[in-house]
Amino acid sequence: MTKYTTYKFEREKFWADPAASGAPEKRIRTCRPEFYLGLDNVSTMVVETIRQYANKPDSILEIGCGTGRNLVALKKAGFKKLTGIEISLKTVEVGRAHFPEYKKIQTIIGPAEKMIDEVGDFDVIYTQGCLMHIPPEHEWLFAEIAKKARKVIMTSEGESLRVESEHAWNRDYKVIFEALGWVEVEMETGDHYPPLPATTVKRVFLRKEMLTAGAEDERAIPVDLQLEVGQLSDPFDIRIEEGIEV
Repeated sequence: MTKYTTYKFEREKFWADPAASGAPEKRIRTCRPEFYLGLDNVSTMVVETIRQYANKPDSILEIGCGTGRNLVALKKAGFKKLTGIEISLKTVEVGRAHFPEYKKIQTIIGPAEKMIDEVGDFDVIYTQGCLMHIPPEHEWLFAEIAKKARKVIMTSEGESLRVESEHAWNRDYKVIFEALGWVEVEMETGDHYPPLPATTVKRVFLRKEMLTAGAEDERAIPVDLQLEVGQLSDPFDIRIEEGIEV
């Protein structure tokens, strides 16, 4: 007689080691650490975006740094003050075996909602495929990010409000962070960086006061970004496509 077992999703257990979590193969296929090692297009997006809004001496925090692919790319681009928070020690170990430079980047192990109080403020805080996996009971984390970021917040997250699963909660991050005192200055759909789908959306936010920073400030925002609140538009027309939310 065939025995069937009921799978129950447990967030911390799942992300600590998806393959050992008991989840079905369909769920873990794109969640194994090894899957993320070669997503160079995604790291290109991260580096190119942060280059536009941050200076090399700025401190940068990635929440959900995974295998370290993005942080290593930033290090190679000349950024030095790098820190990551990652829920899975195994994922970090896989990343360090693949990216030797990752060993020299400070990485804090634990769920973001538990580790956020362990870190100070940063010039730049960014996420890439992490906030979408934060359950509703921990949404207070977004306000903590808004408080701890001094200069820039970047999100690259699944935002299809018509698609949810047991391990992903899709939201409109423009609504969330503008309500917390930030202003969106850039958005782009993920299909420009395969294998990300169009339902992954990159958004860049600046503090309102940064938009009117004086020219005497060496970290002042370029003139073409000094826009009035409400002048920015969000042309994103949601489309459901096959793809990977990373």
